[in-house]
Amino acid sequence: MVMTEAVVRLIPGVIKEEASWQNESYSLEYDMKNIEHPQYTKPEDVYGYKVPEVLLNGHHKKIEAWKKENSQQM
Repeated sequence: MVMTEAVVRLIPGVIKEEASWQNESYSLEYDMKNIEHPQYTKPEDVYGYKVPEVLLNGHHKKIEAWKKENSQQM
């Protein structure tokens, strides 16, 4: 299934929104050596782990900066 997804997603039109794949882990832009920022969802507090406040405020530039700071380069 992993191989199928990896190959199928390269077919034009399979991933509708270009932005959906441009910034994901293992981007060609970073020579396949980057790891995405942590992903969060609701609720805001799960087992004592809290979503960072910056992700809840709706300020897109601050959120983008947080994502860049929390991504890893290998």
